[in-house]
Amino acid sequence: MTSKISFCRLLKEDFKRRSWLIALVSLACFILLPIVLLLSIDGMMDSVRDGYTEFSYVQEYYMDAVRMGNGVGGVLAFGAAVLAGISGYSYLHSKVKVDFFHSLPISRKKYFFVQYVSGVIIFVVPFIVSMLLCLLVGAVNGLLTGGVVLMAVRMTSFRILEYLAGYGTAILATVMTGKTLTAILGTAVFTVYIPAVLLVWAGMKSVFFKTYISNTAAEKISMLFSPSFSGYYIEELMKAKEKWLVIGVGIQIFWIALMTGIALWLYCVRKTEAADHSMAFPKSEGVIKVLLAVPMSLVAGLASRMIGVDGGMHWFFFGTVCASVILSSVIEFIYHLNMRELFKNKVSLMLSVALSLGAALVFRYDIMGYDTYLPAREDVAQMAFYDERLNGNFYYRPFVEGYDLYSVNAALDSTLLDNFAPVYELARKGAREENTGECRSISVEYKLRNGKRERRNYIVAEKDIQETIKALFETPEFAEKIYPVFWRDANLEGDINISSLFGNVELKLSEKECQEFLDIYREELRHISYEDYQNHVIGTIGFSVVIEEERGRYGFSTTSFREEGYPICSSFQQTIAFLREKAGIDLEHRLTEKDVERIVLTDYRSEGEGETTTTTVNDAEEIQNVLDCMEYLPLYSGWMSVEEVNIEIVLKSGEIPSGNLYFLKGKLPDILEEQ
Repeated sequence: MTSKISFCRLLKEDFKRRSWLIALVSLACFILLPIVLLLSIDGMMDSVRDGYTEFSYVQEYYMDAVRMGNGVGGVLAFGAAVLAGISGYSYLHSKVKVDFFHSLPISRKKYFFVQYVSGVIIFVVPFIVSMLLCLLVGAVNGLLTGGVVLMAVRMTSFRILEYLAGYGTAILATVMTGKTLTAILGTAVFTVYIPAVLLVWAGMKSVFFKTYISNTAAEKISMLFSPSFSGYYIEELMKAKEKWLVIGVGIQIFWIALMTGIALWLYCVRKTEAADHSMAFPKSEGVIKVLLAVPMSLVAGLASRMIGVDGGMHWFFFGTVCASVILSSVIEFIYHLNMRELFKNKVSLMLSVALSLGAALVFRYDIMGYDTYLPAREDVAQMAFYDERLNGNFYYRPFVEGYDLYSVNAALDSTLLDNFAPVYELARKGAREENTGECRSISVEYKLRNGKRERRNYIVAEKDIQETIKALFETPEFAEKIYPVFWRDANLEGDINISSLFGNVELKLSEKECQEFLDIYREELRHISYEDYQNHVIGTIGFSVVIEEERGRYGFSTTSFREEGYPICSSFQQTIAFLREKAGIDLEHRLTEKDVERIVLTDYRSEGEGETTTTTVNDAEEIQNVLDCMEYLPLYSGWMSVEEVNIEIVLKSGEIPSGNLYFLKGKLPDILEEQ
């Protein structure tokens, strides 16, 4: 029979039992939040009064302290959740305590919620009080606004959800185990297991699959599969996209319901005699051992391969199998703390070895056909093509948080083509390894009609790459896709540089002239041909660009970056005329000996014999002879048969021309012919 013991009375008893935790959490919240903030703000305000710091800087610092993404609050919530979850249900690890608490005239479910509510109050009350004190610090210093209060309310509410997700995880680990040590280990496993497995999966693909392209954004998103850490990653996403607030709340509620729900169910069916055993449910031991041993064995196999003298595959398989046996034995020892029990569960041991070895074989021999993947032509809706030499210097605005500035993934996502026949043919040759002669790496993306995207990195012949680029330049949309200057909504700072044989020159243009120049250049760039790009580039343009991107409700974030390599072809007559008239830059002027101070030629043709010859040309006639033999292209122009001689020109202006300076095979200046 269940008595009418007061719920509040039971809470009070638990508060007395865990008074140490109340004091610890309260002290941590008080010191790490209002006290640290008060000391920092007070020091900054002194600097403001002395004229060393702008008041706006103090305001920004204060807002950072009470908005999403405050790492201190996240660490505090996670630590408190683990302590509250394990300490609240640690009585399950003692037979004496279990007999006592479960002998009380109260249902198990009710007592579970007594402990649960107690742990929530232990964190939530001190945390809310500390946040109110943080707002008081802002009010005293004239920093408090309605917007700041709203930020604080949202941050506090979301932080409580993060706490509850971590709290449920710690409770589940405690209920499933019979000892505090295994409860701590279980909490760590539940926290990081799925993201860790996804990272192992990505690591195996990067090691064994030649066509794999690493995706930093996808690897970061794996944190969403952690019940304890997903909230902290979502906070970062919310800074960029407000929609992540709703998604983040939904994800946190999912984890809270899942972890707490499973914990409650297991708590109700848990046997009293499970106390003092490492695992409360013996049937779960084998499953957990296999789930832990397999990914950890693969990591050990990769480590063995790297440590091995020749990095051979035999070390990978040897390390994987050995690690599987050792890890299974260690986990059994943790279960039973008895050396005689190391190989007790032979079925799970053999299953761990078999699955680890099977996974190793799948990746080593590409049984899934990852490298040879080629979707049917009719299943592809769009494709993208990335060549580092063609568009590797451009910044493509990221569509997913986590891209690097000059990311392959960002470029592929931004340059999808409807007319992709040449790219598909090149990808087919890469997937089937139909490459002969000089080869190098390119990347492609398939966007399938079902919405799925696949990216691959292929090694293909240089001649095939050039044929593909030639065909793509004949497609009107290609230039507008690969050159972001066409479609990016950006504000130019006015820092535009022209690179040519005469060095780098910064244009000094007004905002109106800048826009006029861009309009002219875009129109001519839109009609660029492969022949222009390959053989008639006489200069390049570099932009310093500022982009202001909205960051949720946190205002705007300014991103500044540099782009180089926009081509100026000899056919761009209006662009050339504008530069000549407005900036005094004559790109059609031929470099002569009157412009050159000296030329340094480094001859590598005898490098195989250990000899390198450096020649400095100072004579005007010899300088002119070198210039007449020399070819110049500011951009890489495909594979060419050139002499292995490095050319460095120093102009009388002090500038050093950028770009590719070279001699074609058989066309050397007299000074090198004589040598």
